Amino acid sequence: MRVITNYHFWYAVTWLSCLFVYSWGWSELNEPLRADLIAFLLITALTSIFILVLQVARGTAATDRWSPTPEKGASDGRRMTAFFVLGFAADFAYQGGVPFFRGEYSGFDITAQLQSTVGIPIVHVILIAGVIFYALERVDRLIITRSRTYAVQFTLLMLLLLLNNSRGYMTFVLIGALLLLVARRFSKGGKIRPGLLVVVAIAGVAVLYGVGVFGNIRSGSPWWDSSHISHLGRYQDRYPYWLSEQFQWAYTYFTSPLGNLNLNLSVPTSGHWYQVLLMFVPDTIGKYLLLGKIDVLYQVSYLNAPTGYVVPYFLGGGLSGLYVAYAAQVALIETGGVIARRLGGAVVLYRVCACVVIIVFVFFNSFADVATCFLLPLALILGAFRRRRVVRRERSLAGTQLNSFKMGSSNYAGSKNA
Repeated sequence: MRVITNYHFWYAVTWLSCLFVYSWGWSELNEPLRADLIAFLLITALTSIFILVLQVARGTAATDRWSPTPEKGASDGRRMTAFFVLGFAADFAYQGGVPFFRGEYSGFDITAQLQSTVGIPIVHVILIAGVIFYALERVDRLIITRSRTYAVQFTLLMLLLLLNNSRGYMTFVLIGALLLLVARRFSKGGKIRPGLLVVVAIAGVAVLYGVGVFGNIRSGSPWWDSSHISHLGRYQDRYPYWLSEQFQWAYTYFTSPLGNLNLNLSVPTSGHWYQVLLMFVPDTIGKYLLLGKIDVLYQVSYLNAPTGYVVPYFLGGGLSGLYVAYAAQVALIETGGVIARRLGGAVVLYRVCACVVIIVFVFFNSFADVATCFLLPLALILGAFRRRRVVRRERSLAGTQLNSFKMGSSNYAGSKNA
């Protein structure tokens, strides 16, 4: 489990897989990559593998010191789930309808310095960030307790993301849920059970196929008609005839960010290494600080994910900014990991959130995007909350035992005097 929930493992797997899959060249958009970009990704991936080996050999704690305490009555999450349901209902009303049924998607405007606000200002951001984290927390409890209550709550939260047309966020939650399942159920004595490989393979294929199905529906086509992505992704004879075209959505989403990053590395830029730290400022504030500092190019306007590394490239004054960004990521997550282990109440959830953030970084700057940047802080806050509850319960239990002991001593003394 130390490996499968270690973000270094997923950094190496994600970027090496991206390089490998990109090299297949199924899309005409897969332009040859720059040598310095390939070198950077290989160096950082190998560095992460080296750190991973050291951490596994050292036996860094990867489990919670105590499991989440049972919830009872109104505190079992129903109120929080109801809050998100009502919040999204109000947000949909503000937007003029349910996005999934309207079939509209305003998307990302590459010509705009500041993106337009979707939904109720501020509230929409809180709802999206909150429901992603809470869905991960609910599925964690579901895996531990196998309670129907948590299953219903998790399903409702995922339904809200579906109705919001947020299939990307749904995919991120499902990735986190799969990692939690592996950590809680498919590991034994720190080792992964053999059946895990089959489960991961089947789940992975299902998720990738599902991305294609919902992509077709979202574009206004029947679920089986992938002609839209075939045109947008510029797929020609190089795409395997035996492979379902639904997978073109996943291939395009996975490889186009690397193509965009590759394109931007040819743009002259100015900046200083210390400005890279601005990439960790949440977009709600950071987008104003970065005005005029970043001018991202895209291969095509409708594929606008440039990976998270495009931001430090412009801020850090070139390729050196990418190396600074990698080091800063490691320092930030490792510091949070130390805090999570000391708190002891949400170690597994923190590790999984770190993995999700690192995986999502291949698409955009997940350390600043409001949908994902709060995952790590929220996991630490949850760990502190659980620790406080356990400490209070232990003190209460110790007080009860002490009172019982005093009463017993008093009764014994009374009977002796009699």
